[in-house]
Amino acid sequence: MDSGNKNNVLFITSFSEISGSSRTIVFQFLPFLKKAGITYKVRIIYPDNFFKIQMGIEPADKVKKRINLVFHLFLSLAKRFYYAVDAKNYEVVFIQKDVFPKSIFWFLRRLNPNVIYEFEESFDHVNPFLKRGFLSGLMLRYQLGLLKNMVEKAKLVIAVNDYIAETARKFNNRVIVICEPINTENIKPAKPEKHDIIMLGWIGSPSTASIFLKVIKSVFPELYKKHPNIRLKLVGAGNFSFSGIPIIKKDWHLNEELSDLHSFDIGLMPLDDGPFSKGHLGHKMIQYMCVGIPFVASNTGLNPLVVKNGVNGFLASSEEEWFEKLSLLIENEDLRRQLGQNGRKIAEELFSLEKLAKVFINVIEEAKQ
Repeated sequence: MDSGNKNNVLFITSFSEISGSSRTIVFQFLPFLKKAGITYKVRIIYPDNFFKIQMGIEPADKVKKRINLVFHLFLSLAKRFYYAVDAKNYEVVFIQKDVFPKSIFWFLRRLNPNVIYEFEESFDHVNPFLKRGFLSGLMLRYQLGLLKNMVEKAKLVIAVNDYIAETARKFNNRVIVICEPINTENIKPAKPEKHDIIMLGWIGSPSTASIFLKVIKSVFPELYKKHPNIRLKLVGAGNFSFSGIPIIKKDWHLNEELSDLHSFDIGLMPLDDGPFSKGHLGHKMIQYMCVGIPFVASNTGLNPLVVKNGVNGFLASSEEEWFEKLSLLIENEDLRRQLGQNGRKIAEELFSLEKLAKVFINVIEEAKQ
């Protein structure tokens, strides 16, 4: 393909930086591409108001949510077709997570076969965060079929972990693993401060809160009785709440995310044991490690691959173990500090954005060949 008058890369993402996935996998790599002399254009399928309403960040009744969904689904088809036509103007097309109808994806690949497809979820199981009824379940199953087609027909596939990559290799033998990176140069531990209150912290979205936090909600009343100096801070959980412990709730904002993480003394990474979660590696664990705080995580999914029990955090397989491990960290400041320092080192070694940016750029160059 003659690249004389072409930009290097067309990025197509489902969402803007408001989505942790798009921000982590695409937007934070862009400064490194610019530094390497790689030109690019980012095209976004869904606007921010769609994301906020569908994820429960912006309150909306069922009628408004349904109208918002239907309108933007139709609009997204037009956008995908337009972006497919635009693909001829680039050397490489990088599609992050979004799924195209088979006919539009076929047309795009006719115009530009150098397609990189990045995905983060197993296509063997329906996403429980988005399934809200019979019709949404049917739509999600249809999307699973489109996802398989994207993986099979792309020139290169990027998977966020080995579990997802193993699934992808059944359909495409050109699969590269690039885990979700974090900017260890900008996101650093806060200066230690003495305080009496121990803050347990969780950061996420309303949809994930309703599924994951309920796994450990019964732990907190007894934990608070034993340790009345603890508080629970939920960032981005929306209206989700429970009783038995003082809770501090706030909305998530990108420019406040680091200060929120710095306010935690102990991070929480609960995960349900459903089939969809088997391929889920929570980015919040990497964030906790990067800011140097210890955490407790459910002993399921891919968590055991990241958590070195008693080194950077603890794994818990039951409510009793959650109670035990959290109590241990609450009572021992030196242990919290040591696990936090160990976690920071692991984040620098395995999840550094600067290191993974080199791999990311190499994948783009490989797609041109």
